[in-house]
Amino acid sequence: MAISDNNPERRNLVLASIAFVIYYAAGGSVSDENIRILVINITFSKPEALAFFAWGMLCWFALRFWQKNGFSFWGSLVGEILKLKVPKHLHAQLTVAARNQLVGTPLQNHTSNNIEVASFLVKGTACKVLCNFTDGSGKIVHQEIVPMLGVVNRSRCIWLFVKQFYKGNAFAEEMMPYLLFLLAITAPMWSPI
Repeated sequence: MAISDNNPERRNLVLASIAFVIYYAAGGSVSDENIRILVINITFSKPEALAFFAWGMLCWFALRFWQKNGFSFWGSLVGEILKLKVPKHLHAQLTVAARNQLVGTPLQNHTSNNIEVASFLVKGTACKVLCNFTDGSGKIVHQEIVPMLGVVNRSRCIWLFVKQFYKGNAFAEEMMPYLLFLLAITAPMWSPI
């Protein structure tokens, strides 16, 4: 089975972690000192050294993945959310909120302009939406950031994050290798061996 991944550090960590999890979950053990590698029988006088080597490789793969990627899950998830389009059913509510924010300010004259709901903005776990006020020719004359406040909007924001967990790549590419590694290093504690 060919595993294709453009990130070799992630591939190595995922495959090694899965091998450890399968070994421990299935109750694997080395039955004798003869180990067959491809077509060659090799006898080891200390097969436990192979276990130390395997654990060392697993930790090395985890270190290399962390050095290459760090822990950029949150940044990747937010980046995916920023690329999403704001759902159409929110446009009317957001344009009203953008107009209301300008009432009583020096920019009040823009309230008669057309408003386009442009994109999500995320700071921490707070969601905001960027609204563009455009003139008759479509030129942007003002931008207003509308916070998604209230219980309903906060729940929509949380749902946006939850939905992106399973729809986007951030969880699979950034978080899952670490979770598999954690499962692999805890395998001796929960395995039936």
